[in-house]
Amino acid sequence: MHARYQRRLAELPVGGRRVTIHLRVRRFVCVAPECALRTFAEQVPGLTARYARASVALRRQWQTIAVALAGRPGARLAARSAIGESRSTLLRLLR
Repeated sequence: MHARYQRRLAELPVGGRRVTIHLRVRRFVCVAPECALRTFAEQVPGLTARYARASVALRRQWQTIAVALAGRPGARLAARSAIGESRSTLLRLLR
């Protein structure tokens, strides 16, 4: 183990309120010369994805809204559902 760091993830709302998960993650070092990555962080299956600032479940919810409504209507629904995201982010998820 190399180090630990704090990671914050946005999660699906509970009771109409936003939820943030504060996660303590371990960072490891690979000393094998054939390793492409020198350091890497542990992932929590079903909760985190690499470089993500939102949980897998929240991202899936955004994608569902983006497919159904896209742009401004999707952003309005997301805001009312307490999972607010901008229209440009919802459109980016469609790519």
